[in-house]
Amino acid sequence: MWDIFFLQFGGGVVKPKVFVTRMIPEAGLARITEYCDADVWPGQLPPPYDVLTERIRDMDGLLCMITDRIDDDLMDAAGSKLRVISQMAVGYDNIDVDSARSRNIAVGHTPGVLTEATADLAFGLLLAAARRIPESMDYIKQGKWQTWEPMQLLGHDLTGATLGIVGLGRIGKAVARRAIGFNMRTIAYSPNKNPREAAQVGAILVDFDTLLRESDFVSLHTPLTDETYHLIDKSALKKMKSSAILINTARGGIVDQHALCEALRDGEIAAAALDVTDPEPIAPDDPMLHLPNAIVVPHIGSASQWTREQMAIMAAENLIAGVMDRPLPHAIPAGEINIPQSQAEAEWRAQLETLTKTILRTWPQWARRLIDVDVMTLRQARIDTVDELYDVIRAPEVDRQIRLAACHILGQLGQIGQANKVRAVWPLLKALKDEDITLRMDAAVALAQLGNKRARTDLLQLVEESQGTAGFAIRALGLLGDDRAADALIALARDESVADGNRIYALMALKSLENEDLADLLEDLTLSYDESQFMRETTQHNLQTLIKQQSLDNLFSPPEE
Repeated sequence: MWDIFFLQFGGGVVKPKVFVTRMIPEAGLARITEYCDADVWPGQLPPPYDVLTERIRDMDGLLCMITDRIDDDLMDAAGSKLRVISQMAVGYDNIDVDSARSRNIAVGHTPGVLTEATADLAFGLLLAAARRIPESMDYIKQGKWQTWEPMQLLGHDLTGATLGIVGLGRIGKAVARRAIGFNMRTIAYSPNKNPREAAQVGAILVDFDTLLRESDFVSLHTPLTDETYHLIDKSALKKMKSSAILINTARGGIVDQHALCEALRDGEIAAAALDVTDPEPIAPDDPMLHLPNAIVVPHIGSASQWTREQMAIMAAENLIAGVMDRPLPHAIPAGEINIPQSQAEAEWRAQLETLTKTILRTWPQWARRLIDVDVMTLRQARIDTVDELYDVIRAPEVDRQIRLAACHILGQLGQIGQANKVRAVWPLLKALKDEDITLRMDAAVALAQLGNKRARTDLLQLVEESQGTAGFAIRALGLLGDDRAADALIALARDESVADGNRIYALMALKSLENEDLADLLEDLTLSYDESQFMRETTQHNLQTLIKQQSLDNLFSPPEE
């Protein structure tokens, strides 16, 4: 529902001032500049601390990177107007979170979206170090390759090897899932997890010393805290096998880099592969870079195009919500939440992850919301099965956020034919009578996603009540596919009092209906969005278009063994 919120503040309002400490992907920057007066640092390097201190004065919001030091003195310099700090990263050890909270400054980050990309890199580094790929490339470049040699550049096998994961959070779990495909034995050290949670990704929980002693590969995925600083020190390295390989895609400070360099040089461990260093960036003359058994890459764990775009969007959402004094959609949690998963919940989550893979191809933001917002909300409420969604939606005593999440999930499941459409209608109709306009909106959208025509009247009423700013409801009208919905969308597109963004949503909905008036509308309308931007937005087909193109059997066929 953030689309609705942003668009409510899209016109005729003095824009809040924000400072962005680096150029970010256009997908996020365009949102920020639409709703905020943005000062964007143009340099490749981060702004120096004294410059940042000066530029942040009287700002309402700050979008920063892990390379920016956001401490108590900086917040003093910002003044009382600063309302939000939005970090474009999942980690936030560069931010004095306690100081921010004491000043009622909201702090957000970008969790979940970079999980798979970082896990891919961690496993890529593991393979590269195990099979000595960089050494082999240098071997050729140095002219040493003369023939096939039976004893040259022998590496380490993955099959049957033991992978030790330190920190079984999102990324740690994703790495563990990848290890299953290589027939590896996985053990994990993660004090806040329980054995059942580890077992779901094929891992066994052990103590730290056991992990160091038994692992052939040690992969680090824990946050940098006072407790984890130099967790891998000289003592820890001596406990590892001489054939072991260390992989670090978390934070450089978790490893005593000087001790690691000595261990690699002296053969105490076989190799190391690092995406992060301490300090960062590492100096070109650092001895680590001249060791043949060390691989160092420049903090590229999340450096895939899609991932960085989604990080920018999430950071923008946090920034915009914060300057509007609204709850951040991706706020830094107050503390670690450890809720055991039931078997029923595990099966449900697997179903939702299958759904996510489908949505990912066409509607990336909804894919992220399903996993990172709505599912987590329902998990914390111990909602274990799809059937319970119906009861949650129609129970006014249930927390509003839980009811909203249930509507979101049910609507998405209904749109691809995975919900009981008869059972789903009645609780959603009851929710339409609720006093909460957001809940009414979500219920109406869910009904539209279920294909129920009763949603039309409520969607039209909600669009009218919001004076054309309910962008999500406008798009939902396109799911109904009838003439009355089309007429309403055409009227919205032609109404110059409606914000341009919502007129674009109406055009997108008409495109999904394959409405014959769309071409004429595009010629007649004068909008601030150019045609190329409209085409970029419309290429992110909604699920309705996807369903028209492919059968459900194709969408939900089980993965190949």
